[in-house]
Amino acid sequence: MSTTFNTRAIILGRENWREDDKRAVFYSIDYGKLEAVAIGAAKIASKLAGHLEPGRQVDLMLAKGKNIDKVGQAVTRVSYLDRAESFEAYWYGQKCLNLVDALTRPGQKDLKLFALLKNFLQLTGQRIPANKWPQLYYAFSLKLLELLGFRPRLELYRESWPLPILKISQASLLLSLPAITKLEINKELLLSFGRFTKELIMVTKDL
Repeated sequence: MSTTFNTRAIILGRENWREDDKRAVFYSIDYGKLEAVAIGAAKIASKLAGHLEPGRQVDLMLAKGKNIDKVGQAVTRVSYLDRAESFEAYWYGQKCLNLVDALTRPGQKDLKLFALLKNFLQLTGQRIPANKWPQLYYAFSLKLLELLGFRPRLELYRESWPLPILKISQASLLLSLPAITKLEINKELLLSFGRFTKELIMVTKDL
């Protein structure tokens, strides 16, 4: 990797860093997860600040630093969450960004993971019923775990979880995200699906 490098990335999060700077976390198409500091981005007059909001896809130029890379340029291509059709779409879009940040490590490139995150964020701009967003989020979570090498062996859960939950989980792994919105799940099953998915996520975080 040269002194400076370019990539396309989705911003997972950002926070204030020291007095005038911001630290941003990206998931990039070329390098996987990246962290970098944007010098002066916390200043009101900063041109970078508006391009470092979570949920944006940006063209990024980074400069290698001794301890942490520095953002040389960030140009917004798409601002997914600014186009969110509803509060639920925005909320679950943000949850997906947080989950990818929590479960991934820097420097592990995965084009399928980038595409999965991008596809979910694209859905936030569509008119999807509010009650479908938890279902989509849990399906996204399972797909993410699979891509990270933690695909659940559903047959091992037959004694502790009802068969309908395992069937929904299997369908979530096989179907595309738009197709999952067509699955009809009652409220009780949805709550159980959520508990099952959260259990898997917690196990993964402990590994």
